[in-house]
Amino acid sequence: MKNTNFKKIGLLLLLSSFFNSNAQEKRTSEFRVSYGVVSTNSIINTVTDILTTPATLGAITVDNKISSGVFTISYSYALVDKLNLGLDLAYEAFVSDVISNGKIVNKQKEDDITLALKSNYNYLSKNKFRLYSGLGIGYTLIKNRTNDLSSQGLSFDNSSRFNFQITGIGFRYGGKLGISAEAGLGYKGILNAGISYQL
Repeated sequence: MKNTNFKKIGLLLLLSSFFNSNAQEKRTSEFRVSYGVVSTNSIINTVTDILTTPATLGAITVDNKISSGVFTISYSYALVDKLNLGLDLAYEAFVSDVISNGKIVNKQKEDDITLALKSNYNYLSKNKFRLYSGLGIGYTLIKNRTNDLSSQGLSFDNSSRFNFQITGIGFRYGGKLGISAEAGLGYKGILNAGISYQL
């Protein structure tokens, strides 16, 4: 009977140590790949497209813009058990029609690449479940691959801008390999979901 009890206690201790290791503990690393929608880049592009028509006195409009969504690769390192610091690398592509006098005269193709420093605070870590919020600050490089539009009096230049990510709430579920989702506002989108792996 005693041996059986010892075995049960040993099994519980083993399971407990496994579950506790699922929270990102101090001095551990985590990689995450995610996909998001409706980013700040997408919102800025929509506003810019609306303003293009009055800026060109109606000669040029940009329409039918399609976003690829945001693909993000993230790395985080746990400074302490509840706080981690890391990097985000996000990519989003846009394609739209450039219209002059009611006709499509060109295709605007844009690549947005964002590199950001980010931090998450885990305010709940229980078994395989983790709940957190976060903040990211970065820089977006904008590359336009549009054909020459000088004949239409319009050009799309390469540019850059500061960017951010506010993660209002995010969760992760799993062991070393887990699934996660976040809701917020920024370069990763208002909603994003992905998978992550802890080292």
